[in-house]
Amino acid sequence: MERLRHVYLPQVYFKAMWILALMLYILIPLQSGAVSLVYKGIVLITFGCFFVLFVKRLDESRFFVGSMEMTCFVLLVMTVLVSLLFGNGTITFDTQIMGMLGFIEMPIAIMLMDCVEYNEENARFILYINILIAIVFSMLSITKYAYSGILDSLYLGYSNPNATAIYLLLNQAVLIMFLPMLGKITLKFLVIGLCVYEEYLIYLTDSRTCLIVSIAIVVYYLFGKKIKIPKWIIIVAMVFPLAFLIIYTNMYASGKYADLLILGKELYSGREVYFLSQMDILSWKNVLGDVRQYYFTNMHNGPLAIIASCGILGYIWWFLFYFGTMRRYHSAARSQLQFIALVAILGVFIHSCSEAALMVGGAHYSIIVATFYWILKGNPYGNDIEREKYQ
Repeated sequence: MERLRHVYLPQVYFKAMWILALMLYILIPLQSGAVSLVYKGIVLITFGCFFVLFVKRLDESRFFVGSMEMTCFVLLVMTVLVSLLFGNGTITFDTQIMGMLGFIEMPIAIMLMDCVEYNEENARFILYINILIAIVFSMLSITKYAYSGILDSLYLGYSNPNATAIYLLLNQAVLIMFLPMLGKITLKFLVIGLCVYEEYLIYLTDSRTCLIVSIAIVVYYLFGKKIKIPKWIIIVAMVFPLAFLIIYTNMYASGKYADLLILGKELYSGREVYFLSQMDILSWKNVLGDVRQYYFTNMHNGPLAIIASCGILGYIWWFLFYFGTMRRYHSAARSQLQFIALVAILGVFIHSCSEAALMVGGAHYSIIVATFYWILKGNPYGNDIEREKYQ
């Protein structure tokens, strides 16, 4: 019973979510009708596993990630529900409810992964499933799906180039994290080749943010072995998307830097007009937001999407949950693998300057981002799987 309570159920969740993520990467380009069922299956499994474990741990007066973080999560959920109940407009399952569940799913995934044992078997599973995902992306890049959209940028059969870049970035980050653990030279060269090719594919999507984050992860892997990331960097990375939103829109409103080019593209991408029209959402008067109206849609900025949907109050609980969790895990980080995971997590926050999907999207995003936290946490009880080589 003890194994079933604390290890087995999260283990089932962990492997099921990664397999479903691989399925989504294959089914979405094929425009399969099963995509919707897979999304709903992810939500059902996630909330089902969490509910069972939450009830058992509540009975034992135990928490997932920490008492403060758990309190913030509960307050966040309560704020979201109040916003849903008192918002304007109708409530439908496929928009408001699914949007709300997708947002809540991410912290739940982190808490469930907190219960998964950090060992060689699980690391091997993540590595192999991500090699398969990278192969899927590589195969799609030479098919009719590569440039299947209305823009000249790379699509790989997904909804837009930005989504494609996010998929490539997340997969590349996981492969880079486990690269130091590879003992077999042929496997190491395969993973390196896939990472280099994915870097090229990210470039073809024209997503500047994903390219910058990807380069940062690669640079840290190559040159940052002795660099330990201080805790204050966590706060800076988390606050940066909100500061960027304010500074970026004010720069545009001032009429300056209109001709400035970054990576061959104009500084102003067109989103600044939308940001400027939505800036009133950031008012302190917007305490609870409106889930019915915004339902955590991708407003191209993480804080903007969160504050619009569940208000300043919801954003505070959200911020404290993630900061507290990262601070707790950071204290146990000691290996390069863990600090690469931290760089990837911080990159997720930086990325939310221009895209909110990784903050509010849920589904396959949740298990991948939660795995970064799982790697950052590592094994506080001794066995360092970085010392174990894959044969």
